[in-house]
Amino acid sequence: MVDWYNRGEYYRGEGRIGTLTVKGQATIPPREMIVLDSNVVIDLVARDGACSRWSEKIVAEAEHRRVCSPIVLAEMAPHFVADVTIGAHASALGATLVTRDRQWFATYFADLSLITPETHP
Repeated sequence: MVDWYNRGEYYRGEGRIGTLTVKGQATIPPREMIVLDSNVVIDLVARDGACSRWSEKIVAEAEHRRVCSPIVLAEMAPHFVADVTIGAHASALGATLVTRDRQWFATYFADLSLITPETHP
């Protein structure tokens, strides 16, 4: 089972990695998911500056495919670092990760598909 947080609700996928079923919506295969990194979620909350505008644009474009792992929510808590776990989770799913930290994720997860300000201005 894979736990996810999306659109204000927790839900659970089926299978080893799973597909995602949101109430009243179609199933989202893992390779079509857009996983949000914590810096993007922080941008959405802060709504301050160019980074926030970029994050809002990208997240809006991924409206029915975006997901946020509980790991990302935990990372936003003080003194918790989870980039390795976030990258590994998105990589295991075969999903795309939206992040502003392109260099770090590209270094440690070379095969992970990324949406960043550099790739999607």
